[in-house]
Amino acid sequence: MKARITAGLTALAMLCASVPMAVLPAVTASAADYTIETYGDLTIGKYPTYVAIVGCNEYVETVEIPATIDGLPVISFGGDFYGCSFTSITLPESIISIGSHAFLGCNKLEEIVLPDSVQDIGEDAFYCCRLLKSVKLPKYLKTIKEHTFYTCTSLTSIEIPETVTEIEMSAFYESGLTSVTIPANVKVGSSAFSKCEQLETAKLGKGVKLDHSCFQKCPSLTSVTLPEDIETIPNGCFSDCESLTSINIPNTVTKI
Repeated sequence: MKARITAGLTALAMLCASVPMAVLPAVTASAADYTIETYGDLTIGKYPTYVAIVGCNEYVETVEIPATIDGLPVISFGGDFYGCSFTSITLPESIISIGSHAFLGCNKLEEIVLPDSVQDIGEDAFYCCRLLKSVKLPKYLKTIKEHTFYTCTSLTSIEIPETVTEIEMSAFYESGLTSVTIPANVKVGSSAFSKCEQLETAKLGKGVKLDHSCFQKCPSLTSVTLPEDIETIPNGCFSDCESLTSINIPNTVTKI
């Protein structure tokens, strides 16, 4: 647990270095400059100018994260939450970062609203959260990282903000999505929506670029809307989509 917390706090320090200082407290230069403390049911990493949430009581069913602790803003959530029992969690507008693996293995988590202050969600953040039904993504999010919603089989819908420019590999692999609308100018990574067995429709905005196997093995997929400016449909993009009997290929396509 100590190693995981330390790694998370190191990653937070790196993120803070890349975020405009206008939206942050005066962050410390060293990830070693913190103490691990207990605050109610929470475990926190306390820096001189801010706080990171790095763990909680595994038996708590609902969690509400405060915006400040001891007068310091809470700006990060992530660390050692594997197997925690909470079904819902409330995050404050002070949060700017959700750490990698933050909710991995939280098998009872059903819903979460990510405040618009969140600028970064780490890879594997909701990996294998099989009961997760509802997620509101922050409206300024730029990247949905690899494996973020991997095997979230109860997640039937999600609204992807127009600010998103990249959906990385296997981001929604084997999720429960029934439809998806991808905004304009998004780069979609390999296997991003592969094995989404309930996925029926996919609408791709102007300028969307696909990697290989994006929608591979989606047996319920019946409708795909491709953008009029798409030039390449990569290898295996719609392979083993047995219900997809027809698709309109724009004249702009030069390579399949």
